[in-house]
This record gives sequence, C-alpha cells and structure tokens, in this order.
Amino acid sequence: MARRPRQFGEAETDEPAPILGLPISKALESSIEAIAKDNSVSIEQLLNQALAALQTGQRRKASDPDLQASAEQSANNTATAPASIIRKRVQVLQTSNAIISSLQEVLEYDPSLQHNQLPPELWIDNIAYISAIGALVAELRQLNELLQKQATPQQEHNTVLDLGMHLNKFFDNFSEVMGRGAGWLLIASCAGLLYQTGLIPDLADKILRHLPKLLR
Repeated sequence: MARRPRQFGEAETDEPAPILGLPISKALESSIEAIAKDNSVSIEQLLNQALAALQTGQRRKASDPDLQASAEQSANNTATAPASIIRKRVQVLQTSNAIISSLQEVLEYDPSLQHNQLPPELWIDNIAYISAIGALVAELRQLNELLQKQATPQQEHNTVLDLGMHLNKFFDNFSEVMGRGAGWLLIASCAGLLYQTGLIPDLADKILRHLPKLLR
C-alpha cells in the first residue's frame, strides 16, 4: 500500500529516527557517499565532522555575526583573489548535480498521476515549498554553469552568496517540516557544498544550524 504523503505542517512522531538506514533519495545518498569516499571517512564520521566544525565555529565567535556583514567583508577580500577562488571545483559540481537530481524528483512528482507510488522522501504537499524547490534548482544550475566557464572572482562570490542566502531562507521556512533522515542529509549536503566553495565560511555554519539541537 502506498505511503500517505506528509501534509505541510503535520507533526512528526516522537519516536527517535536514526540518520543512517532511512529510505532517502538515491541521488542524495550518492552525494553523501561520494563526499565520504573522497575524504576516506564513513557517512557517520562525515556528519560528525560537519557538526564538530559547526561547534568550533560557534566557540570561535562571541556572538552570531550578521550574514550580510560577513559577506561584505569577504567581498572586500576578492580584490586580490586569484582567477578562481573556488577551492574544490570538481567536488562542488558533483555535489550540486546530486542535490539537483534529488530536488528534481520532488518537482517531477505528481500525486494525481502517481498516487500509487511512494512520493519522494523530500516531497511535501505545499505549493510554496514546491515553488521554493524550483527556485533552488534554478540557482544550483546557475552555479554549475559558472563552474564550467571562466568566471571572475566577483561573479563566483556573488553567485555563492546568493545561493547561500536563499538556502538559509529556505531552511528557515521548511527545515522543521521536511522530516528526518532525508531532510537532515539535505541540510548537511548543502552545507558541504557551500564549504567546498571556500568563499564564505559563515554560510556553511548558518546552514548547519538548521539541524536539530540533538545533532549539534
């Protein structure tokens, strides 16, 4: 029998759910496995490292800095940057493509036509959410196009900054209703993507703060 799609705002059960072992999008799972393999660690170790980096960043800051102020400071540093300042271009492109594939499953799912099929793990029956997913896919594709051409440091910086701010807003609005497992891995993947650019470190920290406190 098909699983009933989760409705927007529907409360989840209090029963603990592990990060690993849950049914998630194959594309998202492949992204996590690829990042872990590149760094010669297990998936659990990868998530622990990401959370440890967040905790280190929190201890390093006396208070939570304003994102725009941090971005402006980073923009000032691009004047002396080399031709390309994205530090792991191939990994960024691979991770971006995996996230796009995962989100595309949400956009392509039609409950009226596919009601006998299980909906994607990240699917929620909410028009605003689906629209926001579409906007993120468009921005990720824009990032991919940038990675495949000769771009200026300022173009790279602006594109990553816009993406990071929109990701932060997206998770502000929807992280609590996306569910466990797949939702948590999407947050970790997006934070890893921003971290791999090497442009604005605070962006990755802000995305990781959307993880539940029990993981932080």
